[in-house]
Amino acid sequence: MRLQAKGISVTLKIMRVLALLLVVPFIAACPNQVNPATPDVTPPTLGLDAHNIPVQPGAPSQSSPETITPDCCDLDRIVKPGTITLIAGAVDKESGLRSVSIWVVNSSATCVDANGIATKSGPGLVGGPAARNPSTTAPSPVASTAPDQLIVSYNVVIAARPAGCVQYFSNRDVYAEAENSAGKKVQTKRFGFSLKVT
Repeated sequence: MRLQAKGISVTLKIMRVLALLLVVPFIAACPNQVNPATPDVTPPTLGLDAHNIPVQPGAPSQSSPETITPDCCDLDRIVKPGTITLIAGAVDKESGLRSVSIWVVNSSATCVDANGIATKSGPGLVGGPAARNPSTTAPSPVASTAPDQLIVSYNVVIAARPAGCVQYFSNRDVYAEAENSAGKKVQTKRFGFSLKVT
């Protein structure tokens, strides 16, 4: 019986790995080089994984990683302090990729002190992506090839409640964006991460 249970456990682990490779094929193989001048009327394929989401006690659990794409769906998660690893990957077999990036937007925090006075910060201005591969998107006039796959990662740190805050609320939204050599862009739906301490 124990051998059978162990076999089932190993089979489940193998199935999870295979599912991950099917969902994010850009991680499974090294990129090839394609001709960036190839006619291309479609945007890249894009996905964003969020690994090790620190779920706040009482919140529904979810799989790790969670994946969103341009098609579906905005996801809001109530979290506790910790680090969330984001991995974005894009594939474009026609004209190849110019860049893939991860954006962190709408970052805000509200602190309510012992006197009931609320202080709010954010959301701030969006100046650029939190992470991008390659680090610059300036097109090269001499480039004769472009990668057909790119990945980029970024760690989102969910900070704990600051001292002096009786109540504390923080939120940030993240999404991924990719652009191919034909200038076609695509964005994923949004992950929303919220910390609530009351």
